[in-house]
Amino acid sequence: MDVRTAHSTADLEALGTVAEVCAEIERMVAPLKVQATTFDELLALLDVLRVKWTDFCPWPFVSEAAAIEFYLTKLDGKKRAELLGITSQHYEDKELAKNWYRTLVRQVHSQYTHRGDDAFIALQKLYKDLTNEDADE
Repeated sequence: MDVRTAHSTADLEALGTVAEVCAEIERMVAPLKVQATTFDELLALLDVLRVKWTDFCPWPFVSEAAAIEFYLTKLDGKKRAELLGITSQHYEDKELAKNWYRTLVRQVHSQYTHRGDDAFIALQKLYKDLTNEDADE
């Protein structure tokens, strides 16, 4: 297991002692030094690094909103649906589709992100396809 994929203290303990895990993280963030003394402190540090340090990001996007914007504007078909979390239930359950839509609106609407409207327009079209309704309803 790679230290970047650890999501619990048990995961960190499986990697070695606190000192060994500190040394591994220090190799990745050199010249910075890690001053953690417990696995809980290391886990908290990893949570910060996943947000602030590019090498610890689980994907090549700077944020979840940027990833969603890419999926909406650059992908289509099954791959886009998979990455956006769309399942067959979203086509059958309008309330589920509406909740999914509202969650994503907060991440891509220019009112919240100060970006262009391309992702929002793509999201509206996708929601209309899911529900056979207008996104404004």
